[in-house]
Amino acid sequence: MAITTTSSDPVSGAFSVTVTFSEAVSGFVVGDLSVGNGAASNLQTSDNTVFTADITPSSDGSVTVDVAAGAAQDAAGNDNTAATQFSIESDGTAPGVSIATTSSDPVSGVFSVTVTFTEAVTGFAVGDIAVGNGAADNFAGSGDTYTADITPASDGSVTVDVAAGVAQDAAGNDNTAAQFSIESDGTAPGVVLSVEGGGPISGAFTLTVTFDEDVTGLELTDLVLSNATVSDLAGGPAVYTVLVTPDADGDVTIDLAADVAQDAAGNGNSAAAQLVVGSDSTLPVLSIVLPGAEVEGAFTAQFNFAEDVTGFALEDIAVTNGAASDFMMESASAYTALITPDTLGDVVVSVAAGAAQDAAANDSLAASASIEAISRPVEVAITIADDVASVTEITGQAVITNPGSEAIQYRAEVDVPWLAVDPSSGTIPSLGDLTLTISVLESAEDLDPGTYTGTITIINEGAIAAPNKDLARAPGDTIVVEIPLTITLEERYGTVEIVSTTPGGAHRDAEFGLTSDDPDFNGLAIATSGGRGTTGAIEKLFGGFSVQQSVPAGWRINDVTCSGDSDGGSVIDLASGQATIDLDPGEAIICTFENIRDEDAVRLATMRAINNFLVRRADRILSSAPDLGLRLRERDTRSPGRFSADISQGRGTMSMETSLAGIRNHARDNNPQMPGSVQEQENLDIWFAANFVSLSDDRDGADVSSDFGVAQLGVDWMLDEQTLVGLMIQGDWMDEVTADIAEDAGAVRGARVNGSGWMAGPYLVREVGDGVILDVLALWGQSDNVVNPLGLYEDEFETSRYMLRANLSGEWRFDNWRIRPEAALAHFSETQDAYTDSLGFTIPEQTVSIGRFQAGPEFAYRWTQRDGSWWEPSFRLRGVWDYDAADLINEAGQLVGTAAGRADAQLGLRALLWHGAYLDVSGGVSGLGDGDFSADSMRFDVRLPF
Repeated sequence: MAITTTSSDPVSGAFSVTVTFSEAVSGFVVGDLSVGNGAASNLQTSDNTVFTADITPSSDGSVTVDVAAGAAQDAAGNDNTAATQFSIESDGTAPGVSIATTSSDPVSGVFSVTVTFTEAVTGFAVGDIAVGNGAADNFAGSGDTYTADITPASDGSVTVDVAAGVAQDAAGNDNTAAQFSIESDGTAPGVVLSVEGGGPISGAFTLTVTFDEDVTGLELTDLVLSNATVSDLAGGPAVYTVLVTPDADGDVTIDLAADVAQDAAGNGNSAAAQLVVGSDSTLPVLSIVLPGAEVEGAFTAQFNFAEDVTGFALEDIAVTNGAASDFMMESASAYTALITPDTLGDVVVSVAAGAAQDAAANDSLAASASIEAISRPVEVAITIADDVASVTEITGQAVITNPGSEAIQYRAEVDVPWLAVDPSSGTIPSLGDLTLTISVLESAEDLDPGTYTGTITIINEGAIAAPNKDLARAPGDTIVVEIPLTITLEERYGTVEIVSTTPGGAHRDAEFGLTSDDPDFNGLAIATSGGRGTTGAIEKLFGGFSVQQSVPAGWRINDVTCSGDSDGGSVIDLASGQATIDLDPGEAIICTFENIRDEDAVRLATMRAINNFLVRRADRILSSAPDLGLRLRERDTRSPGRFSADISQGRGTMSMETSLAGIRNHARDNNPQMPGSVQEQENLDIWFAANFVSLSDDRDGADVSSDFGVAQLGVDWMLDEQTLVGLMIQGDWMDEVTADIAEDAGAVRGARVNGSGWMAGPYLVREVGDGVILDVLALWGQSDNVVNPLGLYEDEFETSRYMLRANLSGEWRFDNWRIRPEAALAHFSETQDAYTDSLGFTIPEQTVSIGRFQAGPEFAYRWTQRDGSWWEPSFRLRGVWDYDAADLINEAGQLVGTAAGRADAQLGLRALLWHGAYLDVSGGVSGLGDGDFSADSMRFDVRLPF
């Protein structure tokens, strides 16, 4: 069944729906139509398959029509299924409309209006906009928003209207009507510039700006003036005033451009006619020019006016501490006069305001200038050479003069304690001079070498202090002359600074000791910080002495340099780390001991840590090689896996093994086949083993603790009953901590080495005879490792390695006896790549290899219990021969090897308990026949089925 309509969505009133059944039905009536937000009527049909009905919405919104299941039945009496709900929107509301503009009222030209409907409409066009006193164009928009530009025809009211029914919404509803009105003003305001009075104006004046209607926007910057500035804008909205201040004499022009002010409609003003006003307001400026800051007698003063003046005379010149004479006019603007000082001190020449007038009757400005009448300057310089026995032997002289006609009573003052003047007081004759003797006092012996300055001040005791003098003297003192004195003491001493450096960074800092035949340096310790340490500069009397720097373990002196020795008299002995210093007067010698880590010691410590790590890891990898012969013997194992733990002398071990074959066979044992069914042997097997060892080793005297782990994953294929081939991959890791500290290399703790690697390769297992199995394995791989040889930094290094192994084993049983002889030949090699460590030292390539042959029998006797458990004591004797033995390196760099051959013996007791647990307890002795190596061990092995 389906409910449809031909009306568009939304609808604006009653509409028709069609209900279509998939076959003819009966019993369907109008009441079976369930209408949400409406009512159904006028149900019609012509074939009892297709029905029509009218739907009248109740209000705007969604209208739904549903037909429930079982409303009608076909000829067989089957009820109809429920129809998918029919839904349509009803909209019977007419669209509202509004007209607006962003332009202010009134407008001065074309403006834009926005016509906004309350909902999206169609059919709206520019012709639907009725404009009074204007026209509409540039129509745009869609949906519920439209815009148009309105161009007024003339000043006055402009109306914009939209009639009802010009646009329709989606339901076909006509819009309502809207009106809009605004004023138009397109006439520009006129303006006139004016000032009161006529003729030239002296000083600032008021400008009136008059518009023919009210305006806004006028600013001071809108007025364009030449030879004047404008300020103090006031008034409005039609008449404004401003204050015009001329810049200089001459014409002042004033302009007001068009469009700087606007009326209410935004019309800019028309340009004003230019206004020209004459100005003369500059007062004559006088400058008095004197010959300098100081004079030693009478001098000529110049009086310069900025323009021609009249009325200037000698009487207008006032002189303090002097008199004016010999007045002369050189031009209408330039005059001179002779000024004679009365005595030593400031002479002030001044002219009052209004002493002269320009052509416009402007009074001249006041002016003043001053100059100092002084005694002739004098300077004294004294040098005390480095060969002077006593500074009191040195004297100097100074001649002071009196340029005046009166004698000067003076006294002398000195501002430093190491100078004296003779005579210290007396009389300087008029127009004459006096010689002073300057002596250096004993207290100058305490001065450091260098240049010092002092001042001898000759004070006029008979004069009154000049005003505005800022002197630290008694009231009434005036200065005749100040005599600057320079005394130079040549250098007799020098400085010595000892600097110790390290490269910093990974090298770290260190402390270095000094020994010297000079007590100031002997016993000093220099601790570097950031790669540098210093004694600081120590002042020493010229001469010679030696300084030797010692280095802590792991360091060496790379270079010794001394700078600042001008004659090169210092001697460096790098081998002994000693500098013999020749210090001359004035020298500042800096001797630098450049220290670096001892490259040979660091390299040995690093290579030792890496080599011994690789040796121990190689031994563990060889010892952890899987017994692949068991892959063939235990193909029918019934255990899905096993776990073992081993605690031996000085080491601990955990291991786990599992295989796909064991899991399959275990599952078959627990889920037997139907009687008579055949269980086929699977050719493919996947196995996994893991081993962890914790051990300690002191063969190289380093007291090493190591943790080693290996995980092995293999997959093999049974070629036939005697042969299988496979691939295996193993991952291993090892952490090693050394208790012994490489003190000779400057280590702060024992070495730390850790690494992880992998090996992968094929293997072959074949039963070459009855009970005799040969397995061959070849692996190759790499490792990534980290070494911290000194406890100061970490470096990474890489290795590549391979292992070859062949193992021949047999197993024969005689009643309860079991004999399992075996012989194995293995070779492992690992090469460490050369690298540059954090100190910048090259660590060369190293190769560790172990070639090992071992062989021997194992004898065991088994007591089997009725429940399937058994007990088995055993004895194993095995000969071990390392035909290519790996050597350890001790702290001295010597190789620590092992004997080429040895024997290992072991007594053990094994048991298989009734619940499947496996127990193995054994004790052994390793190193029989080797006097340098011996190891006693106990092994406890528990394997739990899972």
